Amino acid sequence: MIKPALRLPVWATIFTVIGIAILITLGMWQLHRLEWKENLLSQIAAAQDSEPLGAATLVDSRQDTRYLYHPAAIYGLYDSAKSFLIGPRTHNGEAGYHLIVPLQILEDNRPAYTLLVNRGWVAARPTDLPEGFITVTGMLRTAEPAGAFVPPNNPAADEWYSLDIAQLTATKGLQNVLPYILYATGENPADPAMSVAGAYHAPGGPMLANNHRQYAGFWFAMAAVLVVIYILRFLRPAKA
Repeated sequence: MIKPALRLPVWATIFTVIGIAILITLGMWQLHRLEWKENLLSQIAAAQDSEPLGAATLVDSRQDTRYLYHPAAIYGLYDSAKSFLIGPRTHNGEAGYHLIVPLQILEDNRPAYTLLVNRGWVAARPTDLPEGFITVTGMLRTAEPAGAFVPPNNPAADEWYSLDIAQLTATKGLQNVLPYILYATGENPADPAMSVAGAYHAPGGPMLANNHRQYAGFWFAMAAVLVVIYILRFLRPAKA
């Protein structure tokens, strides 16, 4: 007796094939992201091993960010009167802010350029902000773009939720702002009497999670599960 040919459900087959293709594409995309992230982490590690840059190097390369993630030791003049808070930012589960202080870089004994320094997390604005010449060491980073759910800044009320350098330049009257943020890891005042007790240093390195391998495995596993479901539902031999 000839068995009837197996007839596959058209729409279920089409949707299954489409679903598997989407899941495999997501897995492949995560593998591409994994390669990109590992290359980026390698670049960051290589940059961190280099010698700290000085103010002259940053000024000479002020049109680009070729020294992203490099260590730096910048001598300048803190302008704490124009400091501001970016927030909210959490630290050990506590809400607070990142304290940003402009560091003026001098040429011919006059302020010529400004480098924004992230002095780290604070619960509230410190009352003992340093004023004077200082060498700040740390890592060079760029301003993080505002997320979709971050409210707009309110310069009139001095309320800042994200770092918009152009907006800050106009509001604070800053001069020739360099395209970096120096995440401070140390401060060495020219005047030993200067207090830097208000500094709560933030981690200098970028917080870059690298979970792309796990994500790729998840999407590939979901594709395999979909194949198994399809086989069990439509290709398993019927019981006599």
